[in-house]
Amino acid sequence: MWRLSSSRTKTVPVIDIKGTLADVSGKGPFSGKGITIDQLQKPIDEAFDDKDVPAVVLNINSPGGTAAQAEQIADYIRFKAEETGIPVKAFVQSYGASGGYWIACAADEIFCPKTSLVGSVGVIGQQLDLSKFGENHGIGMRSFTAGKNKAGPNPFAEPTPEQLAKIEELQQDIHEDFITWVKLRRGGKLKESCDKLFTGEAWTGRRAVALGLVDKNYSSLARMLKVELGDVSIHKIRIKPPGLMARLMGGDVADAGKAFGAAAVQGAFAEAGVRPGQHSSLDLRAA
Repeated sequence: MWRLSSSRTKTVPVIDIKGTLADVSGKGPFSGKGITIDQLQKPIDEAFDDKDVPAVVLNINSPGGTAAQAEQIADYIRFKAEETGIPVKAFVQSYGASGGYWIACAADEIFCPKTSLVGSVGVIGQQLDLSKFGENHGIGMRSFTAGKNKAGPNPFAEPTPEQLAKIEELQQDIHEDFITWVKLRRGGKLKESCDKLFTGEAWTGRRAVALGLVDKNYSSLARMLKVELGDVSIHKIRIKPPGLMARLMGGDVADAGKAFGAAAVQGAFAEAGVRPGQHSSLDLRAA
């Protein structure tokens, strides 16, 4: 804990939400993990545990990630805020974009520096196109399914019109939910039409205030707390990363089986400068 002023201060819990929102980011027992509701639930509970705090502060620095994680984290923050009656304030550092902004909207007020990147209310799905590479190296992918639409787009083949239509449908559903959430939380503060605000574009913090996506610009968290809450002391609540054993006993063990199956094509990928583990799947993200 570090103090901003004298001993006559109230304590303000500050939850650090920093990084990409994802179930897993990276592979192997020493890899990092994305931010998930499983990691944040206890820190959120701790932040709302003291009913006498003047507010709970979200200290956000996230470019986004998996939409489902953003939704769950934001909803749980609202659940605890409504249960306790404690106000929530969000401070965005460098990034509060897409899924990061989804979480920021769980706050009653959003603040950020003028130079932050905020907004990006949209959905993206990306997949590396390996169709020509597969043809040149004699590499393809077999899928064994029950259900004609079970198999999704294959990076080694061009997507079918039906697959493209399904991807668009999924993206539209998530985008509509994102827009509904922003409208619900920001309400009459929004100062532009949906055609401008919800295109997936990111805005500087200064422009975000003019658009109503953010309430006010502050150059630092300390300055925001001083002006908005007065003399307070900060109780930093950080996400505790899982230990080595937890990683080994979790999804990383299953990754070993996937790695064995991928070994047959690893050499050809390396020759072409492609890292197959990073871009071979399609993941729809609020990012």
